[in-house]
Amino acid sequence: MSIKKAKLFLVACFLFLVCFSFLPNTGCKAGGESVCTPNSKKCDGSKALVCKADGSGFDSTNCASDQTCESGECKKKAEPACKAGEKKCESNKALVCKADGSGFDSINCASDQTCESGECKKKVEPVCKAGEKKCESNKALVCKADGSGFDSTNCASDETCENGECKKKVEPVCKAGEKKCESNKALVCKADGSGFDSTSCASDETCQEGECKKTTPNCPPPNTDCSGACVDLKKDDKHCGSCGQPCQQKEACVEGKCLLKAGAEQIIPLKGIQFSLRYIPAGTFTMGSPATEPRREAHETQHEVTLTRAFWMQETEVTQKQFLAFMGYNLSNNKSCVDTCPVDSVSWHEAAAYANAVSQAAGLSGCYDCTGSQATVTCVVKPAYVGVGYYACLGYRLPTESEWEYAYRAGTTTAFYNGDYTRTNEDCLPSDPKADEIAWYRCNSGNSTKPVGGKDANAWGLRDMTGNMHEWCYDWYSASYPVPSVTNPIGAEVGSLRVIRSGAYGGAAFAMRAAYRTYSPPTDRYGSFGMRVVRTAR
Repeated sequence: MSIKKAKLFLVACFLFLVCFSFLPNTGCKAGGESVCTPNSKKCDGSKALVCKADGSGFDSTNCASDQTCESGECKKKAEPACKAGEKKCESNKALVCKADGSGFDSINCASDQTCESGECKKKVEPVCKAGEKKCESNKALVCKADGSGFDSTNCASDETCENGECKKKVEPVCKAGEKKCESNKALVCKADGSGFDSTSCASDETCQEGECKKTTPNCPPPNTDCSGACVDLKKDDKHCGSCGQPCQQKEACVEGKCLLKAGAEQIIPLKGIQFSLRYIPAGTFTMGSPATEPRREAHETQHEVTLTRAFWMQETEVTQKQFLAFMGYNLSNNKSCVDTCPVDSVSWHEAAAYANAVSQAAGLSGCYDCTGSQATVTCVVKPAYVGVGYYACLGYRLPTESEWEYAYRAGTTTAFYNGDYTRTNEDCLPSDPKADEIAWYRCNSGNSTKPVGGKDANAWGLRDMTGNMHEWCYDWYSASYPVPSVTNPIGAEVGSLRVIRSGAYGGAAFAMRAAYRTYSPPTDRYGSFGMRVVRTAR
């Protein structure tokens, strides 16, 4: 090949390459063929391409951000119908969203399957009926909506499960099948203990032991014929108010009603400590001492006192353990027997504050307003309980002087509750035999406090009512009693001295007498000053 021909060949090759590289846009033709079909469309990424009329190439359009290229045209993007991979159920079909979110792929679950959370799963036979309720070990059970089992709720301690629901316990008012009489009606307790079914006895019948029986009265008043036995329905503990009304063990028949017996015991647990209280019934007694009683004092004038409110009194004096549990401190002198010896060195204000603390622990309203703390505390009775209203306070409190002597005597009229005081001197050789039985005092205490409850109780179960410790009372001291009679006394209206009752471990025998009185400023806190609390019966 000549040099000239070779140059022409190279030029032709160069032009061919140039033309081929720009073929889509320039319309260069190869061998005379069109680059594209005129007006045909296609997409290149997010660009829409349309072939020119002469087929020489494509015109290009960039699609907007909210568009997408489809078949060579820019179109608005369609919102996805679902989230890729999303699962759900519909008419026992399992639906799964497609990868592009355009819709769900559907799978029909088999006849022995059920759709759960977008998946076909083997059907589980229900173990219960939806909404079904039942009880088990005081738990309320409710069947789940799918019948797969029970949801469980533990009933509270004061609830019981009934028909699958927790309900407040209702205390039975009687024992199933129990029988009694009331106004000549025969009463039988229902099976659930909710009350009595009543049957009126006929005119020629009388109710006897809960049954209507034919009877022919043959007893003189006030007695009644009860199955051939003449009984006084006002006083007979076995037939109180009617022939078939026996009183309970701690009750006595009084004017045809079963009432708590004097001295009935009540145990109250507070702060892990048990308090023993004794029931003191309302009543009338002679307070003070007769002129013939040895070693009586002028301020012990006898007079009649009526107490219209029954009350509960602590069986023994307050112990150091009890005081410490409620007050958080103990300033007693004798700490050799903290658990069992009475608290000592207590002021009247501290005694009142202690009563408030016990009331609070028992969920009762306190009887006093107190400020300060521990040995610096100061207390006054709340305005609502000033005067005779003091007896209406239902919290724990200090006894009135009248309550204290009434409880000490327990129905007796002698100097001591176990007999008379006969000595004329106070030496201990020999000691007083009656005082020795009921009190720790000068002749037997060794000049120290002793564990509570160590001496003989009175008829109402109270111990240490004399000896061991002096006991604070509520009243302001007055040298004269109201005479000849008084109801619910509370002492002087104002004063500077509070009444103290009971002789103490260092006292003489005459100070162990029921009528013995002394007094002290309410701020004093001597080693022989202690206390016990009472609470008005509802």
